[in-house]
Amino acid sequence: MKIVKLGLSLLVMLSFFACNQDDIGEMATRSDVVKKSDIPDDNWHAALDITEALDTVSLQIAEKIRNHKVVALSVFGEEGSAGYGPSDGYLGLTIGDDGLTCGFNVYVTGSAGNRIFLVSRASCSRNSALEFKVPFNTGADASGMIWFSPTTKECRFRSTPFVDPNKTCYLWMVFATDFIPAGYGYYKRYLPRHLDLSKAYWEAISHSEYKHLDLSPNVNYFR
Repeated sequence: MKIVKLGLSLLVMLSFFACNQDDIGEMATRSDVVKKSDIPDDNWHAALDITEALDTVSLQIAEKIRNHKVVALSVFGEEGSAGYGPSDGYLGLTIGDDGLTCGFNVYVTGSAGNRIFLVSRASCSRNSALEFKVPFNTGADASGMIWFSPTTKECRFRSTPFVDPNKTCYLWMVFATDFIPAGYGYYKRYLPRHLDLSKAYWEAISHSEYKHLDLSPNVNYFR
């Protein structure tokens, strides 16, 4: 009788274990689905949160973007000592460029409209990593490759013009604001701010969402 009871107990335990395994498998599958749902179904663009990188001028720049006062934007790769960045009229710092040279535009979001995102003009299909050229401020016509993976949420420079692999490169940004009908077309430019791509928060946004963003700079606001 004891043997029968022991056998029944073992069967109950095995049945319980099998049920739990099914639950665990179902949970893992659901988790996988949730993770993948972050990737849009259509083509996607990479949007980087640069609010903290702009530091003390983030609120000023957010207001300029909301009021369509950003008239030129330069985004470029450089080592830690970028100094004062590109000169006027260089690497996109001129009216009418509309982010074409640097490959990015900016927009604001959040309940208070004070989160600032850089969004790539380039896009790619759902199952692909996004990779495109960005200019480098080296005093010559140089560029590197920036890379975004939607599955691992990783972004980094895939290649740079620098031979020394120990050099730390950042994504630098220069904003020019307040249109004037003279010179290079703007009244104020902000000193370069930089973003460490290895620590940056970014998200994939669908092309359909991208088409409805209020992007800056936009030359239509100044004509």
